[in-house]
Amino acid sequence: MTNASIRKYRLFPEDESGAVTVDWVVLTAAVAGLSLVVLIPVLSTIESASNTANVTLQSASSQASETN
Repeated sequence: MTNASIRKYRLFPEDESGAVTVDWVVLTAAVAGLSLVVLIPVLSTIESASNTANVTLQSASSQASETN
């Protein structure tokens, strides 16, 4: 091995050039996971509210057609 390649291998543990990429991937995964944790209950609540609104509107529509 040459002197330059030995120096390269000794400095490898101190090289932080890929640390930003690893941090970015971990941060992106955390944001995606938290988004899913929040989104799932919100979607089920919205679905329940839309079903309730649908039933209420159908009931009001049928009552209005009966009075006419």
